[in-house]
Amino acid sequence: MGVNATPGPGRRQAGGVGEVVPGAAVHAAGRGTGGPRDDVGLLFARLSVLPALLATAWLVPGFLLLAAGFFQPVPVTVLAVACMVPLLYYGLRSVPALPGQDAYALPTPAAGESARGPRTPWWPLVAVLVIVAAFLADQVAFRSQFVILTRDPAAYYQFGAWIAGHGSLPVPADAAAFGGTHNGVLAFGGNGTGTYQVGNTVVLQFMAGLPMVLAGVMWVVGYHVTLLMGPLLGALAVLAFAGLAARLVGPRWAPLAALAVAVSLPMQFTSRSTYSEPLAEILFIGGLSLVFDSLRDDAPADGTRLAAAAVRGRIRVSAGLGGLLLGLTVLVRIDGASEFLPVIPYCGALFVRRRPQAAPLTIGLVIGAALGIWDGLGFSWPYLMDTNRHAVLPLAGITALVLVLTVAGTWYYRHRPLPHWWGWLQQAVLVLPFLVLVIFALRPHVQHVKAINYNGQLVPAHAELALHWVYWYLGLPVIGLAAIGAALLGRKVLRGQARLWVLPLMAFSWAIVTFLYVPGIAGDQPWASRRLVPEVMPAFVLLAIWAVARASAWLRDQGFLGIPRNAAVAVCGLAVVLPAVMTNWGLGISTSHGIALHANGLADKRTYLGELFAVQRLCETLPANASVIILDVADYRWLTQAIRAMCGIPAASYLHDNSESSAKAADVPAVLSITRDIQRIGRVPVLLAGLKQLQPYGDSGAIRHVFTLHTTWDANVVYHPPTNPLRVTIVVWMWTPA
Repeated sequence: MGVNATPGPGRRQAGGVGEVVPGAAVHAAGRGTGGPRDDVGLLFARLSVLPALLATAWLVPGFLLLAAGFFQPVPVTVLAVACMVPLLYYGLRSVPALPGQDAYALPTPAAGESARGPRTPWWPLVAVLVIVAAFLADQVAFRSQFVILTRDPAAYYQFGAWIAGHGSLPVPADAAAFGGTHNGVLAFGGNGTGTYQVGNTVVLQFMAGLPMVLAGVMWVVGYHVTLLMGPLLGALAVLAFAGLAARLVGPRWAPLAALAVAVSLPMQFTSRSTYSEPLAEILFIGGLSLVFDSLRDDAPADGTRLAAAAVRGRIRVSAGLGGLLLGLTVLVRIDGASEFLPVIPYCGALFVRRRPQAAPLTIGLVIGAALGIWDGLGFSWPYLMDTNRHAVLPLAGITALVLVLTVAGTWYYRHRPLPHWWGWLQQAVLVLPFLVLVIFALRPHVQHVKAINYNGQLVPAHAELALHWVYWYLGLPVIGLAAIGAALLGRKVLRGQARLWVLPLMAFSWAIVTFLYVPGIAGDQPWASRRLVPEVMPAFVLLAIWAVARASAWLRDQGFLGIPRNAAVAVCGLAVVLPAVMTNWGLGISTSHGIALHANGLADKRTYLGELFAVQRLCETLPANASVIILDVADYRWLTQAIRAMCGIPAASYLHDNSESSAKAADVPAVLSITRDIQRIGRVPVLLAGLKQLQPYGDSGAIRHVFTLHTTWDANVVYHPPTNPLRVTIVVWMWTPA
């Protein structure tokens, strides 16, 4: 990926993807190679990848058992533990201590530092752990109870509840519990319920990764405590990102990186409910960290054959696990197929350079991606080919093209020098990030993306505002600093001076550009902000902090020490964090009744409260042998899968004239005919709807109030950051025969 540079004093040629690396002893720090043992750096590095390794140990055997229809507590736990022991033993042993500093941000050793690099101080690790703990406590305090299926978090939760109780897919429609489908007027999936009806089965929407994690927690501690998994996964994602920042920028900058992400609204928004983005971020960031470790550790500190063999083993383990984690993102989010796309040409570059990471990284990536593709094609085909057909087919075509070009390029350049235009590209990359930002800043003035297909419906997209979303949640200083960092790093990468940044820069650049071009989500906020979490927000923050670190090093090299340099760094750090804080807490000045400060953001707001208790109240009210029919499909269809998964009772929707409209008075005879068929097979028919819809059935049965829920839902705004949530009241009534 770059041309060879001339080794300078105190440096050696690494033989990697065109890279000059500091002294090799730094790579083996903490392994008894003669240098000072860096226990803090080793602990920090291993803690940051531990969540990803634990998730892998659960997801791989769990999915294989789920595919076999045997996702049960004992076999899953036994296999997960059996995988966890070697995975953690070899995986953590392959992780070297953190580099004492980033050789590209801080090229000159500070006073008192040897050529081996400084040991990691204790305070960055403590600061990161304090930030992670504070984030976790805050998210637990403001967690949601998003279990009624109106959007994705509840769909993941109900998915997890189903496989926790039944251990297999797909979901049986159980039409026999209703005396048949009654000429198609009863629907068992679709209609915005997070499910699809396929023949006599109900296919659950979304990938199985997060539901498998939630199901494991439900087995142990039940439905209530499972709601804490959102905050926990979010906190672990912050820890993983801090670990990557410590590797790429330096451990002293990791607390600032962790804080910048932790105070942002997208990170807190997705961590208060069971969204898939934090788990995807853990796997993606963890994969990049392990690939980084394999590249840092590709040469022993001494020339003995034993040391070389040990290092080669660590390289293969780190690279293989890194590829596996990157591939497994597809098992969590179908978007993961796009996120690891840059890894394909990177693997080709490693094969060109004959690096030992090439084969294990490729194999791990293929295995992880294969599990995700198996899940999508085998258990969520309608989600891929109906709901997301417009995105999946182009992505498949792009992936095939990248594979072909990578194979061809690998074969062609294996014995040839880089093309003549490589030098020109080194200069062009300095302006490319700024050009991209200008184009997307001007986009709203020349283009309006009207709608996208979302769950079979056309919804407002507002994709042209994607850069505005980044501006709202991270701020202009982060965008500007990230552009500077991307420009400088891009030139270093093309010159072969930043080998360790090649894959992160490729992956983050691809994530930013594809997000800005097509976010692939309805444009209402804060809903759309979730797309920033796995890669886009970490990319902007990491590049911005690298730029700050590089500026700090430049000031030091110019002789600006003490207060001037520290003040400049403090100002830059404040510029990175403050805009996110202001948006998240909604800080501003109000002049309606004099001049006063206000805070109307979502940082201290709770949403979807009481939903779990409402569903459990419904389950307690329903007869054990009930067959539930949702009459008001427009307003109550979101109860269908919750009744199946959490109540263990068959449920269906009544479609008036085979449409999604609510049943009318004219449908009373037909509905009562269905209830009589249900009674003939020994079950109790139950109709659920609002009181108005059930009143025509009052003469033939009893109408009972089930629950009234006063709660709040997420805001739904487009042209400014979200503030106060929406107030919602849900009232459910039920009818049973006399």
